[in-house]
Amino acid sequence: MGRLSTLSRSIAGKVAIITGAGSGMGRATAHLFADEGAKVAVVDVNREGVDRVASEITDAGGTAAAWAIDVTNARAIVTLVSEVVARFGGVDILVNNAGVSLPAPIDSDDFDQAWARTLAVNLTAHVQLIRACLPHLKAQRSGRIVNIASTEGLGATAFISPYTSSKHGVIGLPLARRRAGLSRGYGQLHLPGSDQHRDDSGHPRRGEAEVRPPPRAAAALR
Repeated sequence: MGRLSTLSRSIAGKVAIITGAGSGMGRATAHLFADEGAKVAVVDVNREGVDRVASEITDAGGTAAAWAIDVTNARAIVTLVSEVVARFGGVDILVNNAGVSLPAPIDSDDFDQAWARTLAVNLTAHVQLIRACLPHLKAQRSGRIVNIASTEGLGATAFISPYTSSKHGVIGLPLARRRAGLSRGYGQLHLPGSDQHRDDSGHPRRGEAEVRPPPRAAAALR
């Protein structure tokens, strides 16, 4: 019996840009994509981290290359995308994973700095990467964008209003996805995994694991 669907869910041979891929969740995502046959652009501000992750992938027989950039640098983003296209032949998937959390009470002396840096990394860079990748994603006619959000974007925790605000913004980005011509390829993941979402015993706070995005945002995940 033949396939009932013409939609392939394989990412074999696809080109994926993954930011924040020098460690943690980004590294795990890069490994997973490479294991599934994707060509991975490993992107992080940490040069040692991206070199290590790219080597881990290539040593295992996968395809990857490392780019050490600060995603708050708009020119560096444009250069990154151009170099990825030149090396791998296009861009099929963008995973906006890079993020920071800089705790700062709103009345603290360092709040303005924490706010500016957090919004620049966690939200503005998402938009700039999307804009830089969009022509290539649309050309593939199957482009995918994954923005890593957080359950913090559905609630709030004391003393991290820059982070909370940035994640609320990330959740709002896909609501205009149809205007971008990517009606079914643009969404976000909500991950209740950071220390900020755990109680003193290390378990998720009550209700955190059950949090779901609002209906309109949830539609972007389907």
